[in-house]
Formats: sequence, C-alpha cells, structure tokens
Amino acid sequence: ISRDVKKMSSSFDKFDMQDIAIEKFRKFATDYNVHVTLVVHPRKEDEGAKLGISSFYGSAKATQEADTVLILQSDGKRKFVDVKKNRFDGTLGHVPLYFERKSGRYTEDAPAQAPPKTVVPNGVGVKTFNGVGHQKGRAVASSNYGDIRGQHPL
Repeated sequence: ISRDVKKMSSSFDKFDMQDIAIEKFRKFATDYNVHVTLVVHPRKEDEGAKLGISSFYGSAKATQEADTVLILQSDGKRKFVDVKKNRFDGTLGHVPLYFERKSGRYTEDAPAQAPPKTVVPNGVGVKTFNGVGHQKGRAVASSNYGDIRGQHPL
C-alpha cells in the first residue's frame, strides 16, 4: 500500500481511510486474481437526475480503481442497471429491470402482459364463460394479475 497510516498528519480524515481501504481491496483482488464487489452509495442528487461516476459519495478513488462500475438507476417509472465503466472489454450500456411480485426479485426479463379486460356495455346479456363473469348487465374478464405499483421494495 502506498500510504502508511502511522505517518499521516492530523489532516487524516474519513476520505483518506476510504482511499486506504480501496487500495487494500484493489491489491487483494490483483494479488489473488479474484473479483471484489464494493457497494458505494451515491451522494444526494437532484430528484430525477441520472447518476454518473461522479455521483459516488467520498473520493474518486472507488471509481478510479474499479474494473466495473454499475449503477442502479430509476427514472421514476422503471429501474435499470447502467454500466458506466468496464475495463474488461469496454462495453457500456444499460439493462432494464422488472420486479417479479411472486419471487420478490428483479429480473431482466419483462413479465408476461396481463390479458386485456373485456367490458361489455350495460344492458347486454352475457353468461359466465371462460373466466368472464356477469355483474348486473356488465361482463368483466377475471384476472390473477394485480396492480403492484408502489409495492416493490426499491
């Protein structure tokens, strides 16, 4: 490690400690040829602002030493993983994420679309058939799909 904690002046702060920790993680990953995942929280940004490499809390050391920088983004409607740095082959981009209510997990595969509800105008007689129920002159298709907006954990 390039720094010796004992030789630090009184200006030694938490950002210096972060830098030292990141240097040690980088050295460990290089020496043992392993991948180390480090989660770094972004600092407060304006509501709806897209996060970038400069959005991370602390010093720039975390993103400078990283081989890969992934950011979990939200545009208010959906979530996606944004690949902001990739030392392995340089590929950058994003992958959409979809919440699966049944498993409580996010996946990159879009959920199957719910079948459209069939509504028959008032006064039209309809008998119950194939999942369609009769309610006071109005038929509506039944569905096991529920509205999950606002119910996911992130």
